[in-house]
Amino acid sequence: MDKIFYDKDGNMYCFKLKERIGSGNEGKVYKAGKDSCVKLFRSPRCSNSKSEKILRIISELDLESLYRIRTLLYDDIGTLMGYIMTCYPEEHIDILTMPTEYTIDNMMRLYQVADALGSKNIRMHDLLPINAILTATRIIIIDADSYFLEKFESSNFNRHTVNFLFNDLYKRHLNLYHSASDYTPQTTGAIKELFLHNSPEIVHKKLCRYKRPIDYLQDT
Repeated sequence: MDKIFYDKDGNMYCFKLKERIGSGNEGKVYKAGKDSCVKLFRSPRCSNSKSEKILRIISELDLESLYRIRTLLYDDIGTLMGYIMTCYPEEHIDILTMPTEYTIDNMMRLYQVADALGSKNIRMHDLLPINAILTATRIIIIDADSYFLEKFESSNFNRHTVNFLFNDLYKRHLNLYHSASDYTPQTTGAIKELFLHNSPEIVHKKLCRYKRPIDYLQDT
């Protein structure tokens, strides 16, 4: 069945949404082309809502580690139904066995995202591993459901959220890709200690002697 939507200018978009590639509490994501996908909200959003304003701000940003919203989609009476975004192919990468520079470089990039959103008073909240795509070169934030529009600048809060994302990524990949012989009961505590501070420089200082993060964790 064809799904018909419109952009803010009244241009019509018709999709055959057969391949669902993701879902969450806020909506479902469907493949819509070679490098694009469509996210449809479970509950439509009113026009001129905070959600629409946040998505419009994000669509105007051009950051390599933040997903690109191409077009906001509305029904025929102007209710916000979802959006078209760039589709990023996920690679099954163990961040713990990637070069240490992968963690440091991507922390710096995600701090840029944190600062850019924070300067627009957008606060990230509950940024989880499922909200990020890992490729061989970068980590990309792909979810807009966990953003809130505040009355204050939110960069510091966002940086703290990025640190929690790396903490959760390290712990998740430790469980996914490594056996018990790769770590000790103290390892999860070492991961938390690594990302307690809002500073990639401190992470770099702790990891720089090791080729891979797993080598650091095995040495703690």
